[in-house]
Amino acid sequence: MKQGLSPMNAPSETVIAFSCAPGEATLDETGNNRNGIFTEKLLKHIAIPNKDIEEVLKLVSRDVKLQTGGYQKPYRTSSLTEDVFLATNHSQEQIQTRKDQYQQFGITVAGGNRYGQELNQLSQPQGMFIDNDKSIYIVDQWNHRIVKWKLNSKTGQIIAGGNGNGNQNNQLNCPTDIIFDKENNSFTISELGHRRVVRYFDQNQTNQPIIILNINCWGLTIDRNGFIYLSDLENHEVRRWKQGDKNGELVAGGNGQGDHLNQLNQPTYIFIDDDYSLYISDRNNHRVMKWKKDAKEG
Repeated sequence: MKQGLSPMNAPSETVIAFSCAPGEATLDETGNNRNGIFTEKLLKHIAIPNKDIEEVLKLVSRDVKLQTGGYQKPYRTSSLTEDVFLATNHSQEQIQTRKDQYQQFGITVAGGNRYGQELNQLSQPQGMFIDNDKSIYIVDQWNHRIVKWKLNSKTGQIIAGGNGNGNQNNQLNCPTDIIFDKENNSFTISELGHRRVVRYFDQNQTNQPIIILNINCWGLTIDRNGFIYLSDLENHEVRRWKQGDKNGELVAGGNGQGDHLNQLNQPTYIFIDDDYSLYISDRNNHRVMKWKKDAKEG
């Protein structure tokens, strides 16, 4: 080899990337006095989930050449025999091969037999959750019922409602969402038609306590402490309810209907993460809001 260079081959199933071409050197600095250009571009592109590593390095090389006017030319050598993807999962990164990717075409796991009220049908399904056995609990809104579909089953099982629209103990009225509380083995269901939130214990339809009245609740979620969060369509807010609360505690919105960062406009589904940040479907603002714990705006 010229200039005292020797070849460097990538070991089996690896890729080696260099910030410049063989026989060249580059300054590891940029205008922001932080990372070098190559490192800066690499950090930018590996932050995008499910990108093939070869594609990532091509994008890095392109950006570096553009920024340096072609002076700096990254180099790589690879012995990969399969596509390898970078996938971000919260704060950690993991390598993911094509075998682990989602299928390009989904499969029907519940319903799919047009709308109707038979056990193999759904009508306007809304909220749902999946238990540890991979059974799906679905809010079948226009059938005023909650149905459980076991993994690979062809029909569902009614676990609440299903006796028409009404206010009897065995009836629901336009339910919208459902959550499961592992601590007391109960379901909590929001009923938009009755303006209430009810709790079912162990699939017992004869004794379900009403835990919240006079609320246009659409979405529900529960944190690891067992506190329940409810989205209120009418008051454009999300509240947290602890056991024994009378009015709950405002945690998001509550500043009237609007599109400012401290406002919501008919919030629907909500989710809470391990840091107690809320993710809110802000329906009429056509956006999803993140409200950190104790924040005054999203």
